[in-house]
Amino acid sequence: MTTIFEKYLGAASIGLALTFSVFSTVTTFCLSPLFYCLPLGICFLAISLCSPNCAFYLLLIALPLFGNKPGSLQAIFLIFLNSLWIIAFTCRHYKKIFSFPSWSIQSSNIFSVLAVLYTFISWLSLSSLRHDLLLNELRASVPILSFDLLLTGWWNFLKTTENLPWFPVLSALLTTQVCCTFLFVTLAQKDAKRFVYHSFASISAGLLLSLIFGILDYYNFFDLRYIRDLDKFTNPDDVQFRLQSFFGHSGWYAEYVVLAASTLVSLLSLPWHNKLNNLILVLSLLLAQLILILTFQRGSWITFPVVLLSMILLFQIDSKPKQGIRIQTFIRAGVLLILITLLPIISLYGALKSTFVNPDHRVDFSSYVARFKAIDNSSDRSQFMKAALWLTKENPFLGHGADSFAFKFHDTFNRRTSKFYKFFDLPLHGTAHSLYLQILSGKGIIGLICFISLLAVIIFKLAQQVSVSCLQGDNFEKRTSIALFSFFLSFSLYGFVQELFYIHNLEFLFFAVLSLLFLLPKAQFLVNAKTKLIILSVIGGGLFGHIIFINFFASASSADNFYSYGCYSAEKQGGRAFARWCNPTSRQRFRVLQRNAQCLARVKFRTHFFQPGQQTAYMQIVEQGRVVYQQLVYPGRTYRTVVTLAKVKENQNCPSSALLEVKLNSYFIPRSVFGKGDDYRVLGVQVFN
Repeated sequence: MTTIFEKYLGAASIGLALTFSVFSTVTTFCLSPLFYCLPLGICFLAISLCSPNCAFYLLLIALPLFGNKPGSLQAIFLIFLNSLWIIAFTCRHYKKIFSFPSWSIQSSNIFSVLAVLYTFISWLSLSSLRHDLLLNELRASVPILSFDLLLTGWWNFLKTTENLPWFPVLSALLTTQVCCTFLFVTLAQKDAKRFVYHSFASISAGLLLSLIFGILDYYNFFDLRYIRDLDKFTNPDDVQFRLQSFFGHSGWYAEYVVLAASTLVSLLSLPWHNKLNNLILVLSLLLAQLILILTFQRGSWITFPVVLLSMILLFQIDSKPKQGIRIQTFIRAGVLLILITLLPIISLYGALKSTFVNPDHRVDFSSYVARFKAIDNSSDRSQFMKAALWLTKENPFLGHGADSFAFKFHDTFNRRTSKFYKFFDLPLHGTAHSLYLQILSGKGIIGLICFISLLAVIIFKLAQQVSVSCLQGDNFEKRTSIALFSFFLSFSLYGFVQELFYIHNLEFLFFAVLSLLFLLPKAQFLVNAKTKLIILSVIGGGLFGHIIFINFFASASSADNFYSYGCYSAEKQGGRAFARWCNPTSRQRFRVLQRNAQCLARVKFRTHFFQPGQQTAYMQIVEQGRVVYQQLVYPGRTYRTVVTLAKVKENQNCPSSALLEVKLNSYFIPRSVFGKGDDYRVLGVQVFN
């Protein structure tokens, strides 16, 4: 039974990843505004077809270039390159991929089993989404079926941000894609030892490049604004107070540095003298420590010592391999840890006092001291924890949909018609600010149990491997086991204070390193059919509980129909909301006035462009299926009207607002009209508030 389940589950995951990859590749080739997309994509596809391993190494080196939020061009370009790699790998190894016996090792290894089940739970969690809202959004953004509009719709889908209802679907697809990459990497490695070393070296190379370019950009020797903008909250007025490197936010970069630093052990295997290799490793760790100080990220200041201690212990064991781990080893490691921690601080203090730093750019040293003193301040995280737990109790088993925290928070606590309006008031609620809380609110208790089980099994197995390899293993076993242990331990600790999977390149990095762990022969953790049946039974029980809960115990707050769709964020003029761009079909809320026992709504809208060759269009305003306004309209004109709404009962006041559908039988795409920019939205009218 479990074998059949795994067979169809694995086939479904690979099929979804391939379909998503094909659509993403075609769309990006056709619509990407980046001039280098086509030639670079063709070159990367050719490399992937000739040598998937080399292409994978290139992806690992280039990971820092893609460190930006969902919907950004940086994030989309990583999806694009990963899609090309999956397509090329499928073409090259299609016989292995579509032959079930080839997956015998993956189907019996606990790492791959839990990774695939975590992906499966991501899809199960989508059953909690408002499917009527998703369908309305789809109809609004793709008014007619055509190849151009399908490509445009898919491009807009790739640009979906975390506060939109379609983001959980995109998140589940991205998890499926990186999980498929993990499975493909583990499928066709003839020399696992060589592949692991080269992968470690590639991640280290990407990290070192980001450190060097980051410090040069921070001190104005180089400008990375042509790759990414500075974050307007942490670096206001376009001045980089918190170092970002290639990333869109200093916090995301700090997460990458902490995780990727574990792979610096590959520097010990450089073809030079051991003392020179050790010196390069120490200098790299010093630079990483300095960079993390400049990011102002407290979470990295807590978790990076774990990486430092692991590297220093390895350094000590390498220098005296016959002694193993003794008390003296920990003492020497502690002294080195203090030195590596203090030297960057002293260097930074000296640099701030010198004339080397641009005065417009300088941050007073007291700012770092104050930030360090607030390292134990958890008040800003406790509110996110309360909000995530509150949302979880509304749908505990499978959550509200993968990575749906931002949209669900806004829908529950920021929507004026919600009975829990302003119950929590958190301005920066893009994530739950914790990996575990994000999984809990999005994928429920079942998803959290699955992911924590994966981390626990990994750390337990690596702890065993470290204790054995330090005494008996060769240099490769010692270095890889300690590096992997450091990576997953720092990941699990950092996950308490940050949502590490919010940035897609960090999710890719996690599954890439997981594939390296899978390839180590002594780190295998095989499970029998009975264990897998127990795991599937737990998931099945959770699914059954989820069905019972949503049908009999779900809160009424999550089942109302008072939602808007089809319009984008309001543009502002003079600090006030001015107007919204809307799809050809949209529904939004209008203020209602009462005049002589009649409920009236004032509507002001402007048409701009129609489809090519269309001179006029037909506009309708609909209230609960009843047409309250219709008119023939022309492009480039502003229209004002007062519509009479449905009568209320006698002695009853009109509602303060009403939901009205605005329909136009035409559309335009700004990118197509103006021939430049990256605005591929399908727009109908502009509605004024």
